[in-house]
Amino acid sequence: MGTLLMWSRGDTFNVVQHVVMERDEEPRTVDAPPELARELAKNKKAKQRWEMLAFTHKKEMANSIRGAKQDETKKRRLAKVMQVLKTGAKWTG
Repeated sequence: MGTLLMWSRGDTFNVVQHVVMERDEEPRTVDAPPELARELAKNKKAKQRWEMLAFTHKKEMANSIRGAKQDETKKRRLAKVMQVLKTGAKWTG
């Protein structure tokens, strides 16, 4: 379905564009980084919580670990993610 968008600036109206929206039906999935996958394999409760998380939370946690350039940073972020998953605490990034 198309929609004609318009807005007003002073006394004139400008046509912006014709928009076509389509529903995205593809499932959202996030693969855990290898380090996280190893830790999840060791902790059943954390793995269950990981599987129950919304796509966005999984993505943020995974990207946090993947984005670390130094090993120490990666370890620290992995520990933080695991703590959240083990305890059910709120993810704050």
